[in-house]
Amino acid sequence: LQKQQQRDEQEQQEEQLEPQQEEQQQEKEQEEEREEEREGKEEEEEEEEEEEEEEEEEEEEEEEEEEEEEEEEEEEEEEEEEEEEEEEEEEEGGEEEAGKEEEGREEEEGGRRREGGGGGGGGGGGGGGGGGGGGGGGGGGGGGGGGGGGGGGGGGGGGGGGGGRGGGGLGRGGGGAGV
Repeated sequence: LQKQQQRDEQEQQEEQLEPQQEEQQQEKEQEEEREEEREGKEEEEEEEEEEEEEEEEEEEEEEEEEEEEEEEEEEEEEEEEEEEEEEEEEEEGGEEEAGKEEEGREEEEGGRRREGGGGGGGGGGGGGGGGGGGGGGGGGGGGGGGGGGGGGGGGGGGGGGGGGRGGGGLGRGGGGAGV
């Protein structure tokens, strides 16, 4: 009888505990579902944050690339300007040199013309001396020709014509060195 009573009591206790256990089981399952939902939301939020960060990084990289391109364009423009300035300076230098050469040529030609003119005058004087004797006059003329090359030589030729007494005077007026 005691054993039977014990069994009955145990069965009653188990019957009483069953609804409590079921409730606990349900609560446990509900809590697990809530945790899963929370975890799912957290994961979604993390993914969204990661996507936003990636987008921001991409935008920053694009901005940096644009800035680098602008800097490269500015450097190219500066180099082009420097090249143009160098070309202008070279052109100006070439014009100055050409002008100096032209001036030098004009001065040389003018000096030669002036020197040639002086020689011509000396030759005329020699011709006058030749009037004293026919042969001597011829010698003077030769001296004048030499003067055309360089002014000093023409004067010397005229002196040779003065010594004529029938025989032609020896002309010692050698042509001056042409400058």
